Amino acid sequence: MQEAQFLYLTTKGRNTRKMREIEIWFVEYDGNCYIVSELGEGSNWVQNIKHETSISFRVGDKVFKGTARIMADKKTRIIIKSFKVDGQEVRLE
Repeated sequence: MQEAQFLYLTTKGRNTRKMREIEIWFVEYDGNCYIVSELGEGSNWVQNIKHETSISFRVGDKVFKGTARIMADKKTRIIIKSFKVDGQEVRLE
């Protein structure tokens, strides 16, 4: 799946209850997809997930449904910080 750099995340709006889709960069590691909020818990999509964990996302023409988790543990930060895109190391602080 990792040929793609972006996925399309669909969450249910916490106030409107309407489905919301965003394009977001991701990394796949050990069979899981990780996405990072630049605004931390201030992102609307993060707030939506905190209210409703059922999500779907699309990578290319494949659609996946599942349950999202907000992760802030040390292991997750190490995974997210230690990967490369197009051969270039990506550093997230």
